[in-house]
Formats: sequence, structure tokens, C-alpha cells
Amino acid sequence: MRCGWWATAALALWACGCSGGASGGKVTGTVYLDGKALPSAGVHFWPKDDLELGVYSGKTDAEGRFEMSSRAGKWVKPGRYIALISLDVKKDGTVPGPGDDWNMLKRPGALHNILPARYNNRSQPAFTVEVVEGTNDFPFELTSEP
Repeated sequence: MRCGWWATAALALWACGCSGGASGGKVTGTVYLDGKALPSAGVHFWPKDDLELGVYSGKTDAEGRFEMSSRAGKWVKPGRYIALISLDVKKDGTVPGPGDDWNMLKRPGALHNILPARYNNRSQPAFTVEVVEGTNDFPFELTSEP
């Protein structure tokens, strides 16, 4: 199933309403595409086995760096997660920004992921990570090759 980063983020916020607190792991990282930092990508952590862990999300900055968070804060429960990465753009190929009408962008087909589908596939994830107590920093190396 293919859905925009905004839908995944909304689901993540809903699913994490009670997860996390002021303990766990602080998760940061960098996303690279073909060796270059990838800005504006959505990064989502979904529990690999234990659904009680919750779902977390982040968005890369201009240098491809991200920090995971949920509505409950910036701490991620320790455990195994699959990492999903997408880069949703508008029909004209540009990344949505603060000046865009987000109600219009929520409509089906308004946004599409331009990264290879394997990076946003929950049934066959390209990346699995183990979050531990304390500091976690994950580099994700993506390629544009199918």
C-alpha cells in the first residue's frame, strides 16, 4: 500500500499517543541518496515484532539529518524497528513547503514518492535497526537504482 508521508506521520502520531516518555533512546541519523545528503525525506520507524513499541517519525533537513520523535517526545522505546524512507513531491516534482495548501495536498494523487519503492515497503523492508537506551545514530545509504 502506498501512502504519502503525511498519512504515515498522522498514523505515527496517533499510534504513539501513549508511547515513550523521558526514557529510551535518542535517535538521529542521516539519509544519503547516491552518496549525497537527501533533504526533505520522511523517515519512519515501525516496530519489527513488538507493536507496543509505537511508531516514530522524522524529516531530514538540508544536510539529510533527522531526529525521531512522537507526540510524547523525542525518546524512542528500545527495540527492533523497520525503517521506512520516502520523499513525497507534488505533481510538478517540487517538495511541499509552508506556503502550500495542505488540505489540497491531502487529496489522493496530490503527492507521490520519488524514491525506489523498496525503501518504503513494510513487508520487505530495506532497513532494520535496533534502538538502545541512550544515543543512537543511524546512517541510511540509498541508491536511485531500482
